[in-house]
Amino acid sequence: MAEILIRQSSAPGELVIDPFVGSGFTGVAAARLGRRFLGNDVCAEAVAAAERRLLAAGSRRDRALLAAVGRSVAATTPRDRMGGQRR
Repeated sequence: MAEILIRQSSAPGELVIDPFVGSGFTGVAAARLGRRFLGNDVCAEAVAAAERRLLAAGSRRDRALLAAVGRSVAATTPRDRMGGQRR
């Protein structure tokens, strides 16, 4: 499915961005189709797993960029941000 969407929405050499990289599935599809790839995730372990998967699929480091990003708020859920109270 990812390959179909990437093929329909980009040309070879263009950049595919996945803000929730997870296991790197979209990045592998992008590499197979000759696209550059940028992926990030809040989970550093997911980014590491995606990088391993991309390299195993033959992607070059200069064609794929992955990053683990920190959370922009300290709390993880809306309820936490509201002090544990429901609205």
